[in-house]
Amino acid sequence: MATIQRRLLKEFNTAKENSEQINKLEPKGNEILQLEAKIVGPNNSPYADHIFTLDINLPTDFPFKPPKVKFVTPVYHPAIKDDGSICLDVLGEKWTPNLSIVTILLQIIELLADPSTESPLVSTIAQQILKNPKEFYDTARKHTMAYAQPKSI
Repeated sequence: MATIQRRLLKEFNTAKENSEQINKLEPKGNEILQLEAKIVGPNNSPYADHIFTLDINLPTDFPFKPPKVKFVTPVYHPAIKDDGSICLDVLGEKWTPNLSIVTILLQIIELLADPSTESPLVSTIAQQILKNPKEFYDTARKHTMAYAQPKSI
């Protein structure tokens, strides 16, 4: 457990260095294996100027197994299901112990910036992007404004 604690301290410091994108990364209560993150929606996206909350659950054998990451904030996106689960290869088969939680959060922000229609979790949203990108953007923006926390300016 001491190894995980040392690594997490390093992660928390790295998150602070990326505060423009990662608003918060800290333990939930007293449980060191359960974290809460808040990320800032990327500019030039329907998620811009808003903050999204994620739950991160670390396995006891972290970093040898990937963390489980889910959005708490509802997000309208082809790679994010209603239950908050995320389709991102580094959360599964592409995980390696040298990846950091901060790297994962930055990749999630990139996923928000560039919604892919390949291998979507929500095929109806992927189809909307392909058929009517403006409608997708408008719907995602309305969803963001309804559920995400506005970023303080």
